Amino acid sequence: MAIRRAAFHAACCALLAAGIAWLVLPLPVVGAAAEDGAAAEIQALIQRFASSFQARDPEAFVSLFADPAVFDDPHRGEAELDAAALLDMIRSDFAGIQEVRRYDPVHWAVTAFGESTRVEVTFAVEMTIFETDDAFRITYGWELASVDGAWRIARLWVVDMQR
Repeated sequence: MAIRRAAFHAACCALLAAGIAWLVLPLPVVGAAAEDGAAAEIQALIQRFASSFQARDPEAFVSLFADPAVFDDPHRGEAELDAAALLDMIRSDFAGIQEVRRYDPVHWAVTAFGESTRVEVTFAVEMTIFETDDAFRITYGWELASVDGAWRIARLWVVDMQR
C-alpha cells in the first residue's frame, strides 16, 4: 500500500508540476487523495450540496454558490442569477418537492487547469416531486470559484440524467 501511495503521489506531483491535475475519486475518498486539502474541501462542498437538497433548505443550498452564479438546466436554459434571484428560484423548486428520500453523491471527478476548477458529480436521487415518485441519477458539471477562501459553485449545468 505504501508503494502504491508513493507512486500515486509522484504521479500527482508530476502532473501538478506540469500545471495539470486530474483526479477521479469515488466517494468516500481513500488513500493519498484523501490527504489532498483541495479534494477534501470539494468533497465537503458536494456533501453540503446533497444534504441541503435533501433537507430542502434553500438558504443552505444557495450559500454554496458564488454571487452571481450561472445556473443552466434543460428546462429553463442558462441564466446568470444573483443570490436573491437564485434563492427565489430554489425556493420555488423546493416547494414542488414533497419528499427527498435519497440524494447521495456516488461519483465525482475533478479537472483543474490553473485558476479554473471543474467538477463533475453524480448523485443517486429518490424523491416525490409534484405528487409523483421518481428515481434517477443526475450528473452535474460545476465550475468552481474561490470566494473568501472557500469553494463556491460559479456555474452549474446538467451533464446527464438517467432514469
